[in-house]
Formats: sequence, structure tokens, C-alpha cells
Amino acid sequence: IFIINKERLHMKSKNKITDDIEDARNIIQMVGKALREGTTDKNSALDNLARAMTKLDSARYHLDRE
Repeated sequence: IFIINKERLHMKSKNKITDDIEDARNIIQMVGKALREGTTDKNSALDNLARAMTKLDSARYHLDRE
């Protein structure tokens, strides 16, 4: 039972890492597109990039726990 739970935790953590990295990538792409098109202001861009960094920090945290 312990081995199965450990494998589940590993997969759950791996999925979390992948999701966080993909979310950060999407946020960065959206900010880049909005900046190119001129449809965002500096404060919104910085706020969204900070959210992307938070996602990457979360992924790093989960990687360190592996």
C-alpha cells in the first residue's frame, strides 16, 4: 500500500510541476502578445509576469521535493 501511495504522490507532483510550467509559459506568451499589440499597460504586464514567476517558483519547490 505504501508503494502505491508513494507512486501516486510522485505522479501528482510531476503533474503539478508540468502544469505550473505550462501555465507560466502561457502567461508569458500572452503578455508578450499583448505588449506587441499594445493592448496592455505596464502595470498589468508586470502583474502577470509576477504571476508567471510564482508558477515557476511553485514548480521549483515541487522539483526540490522530488
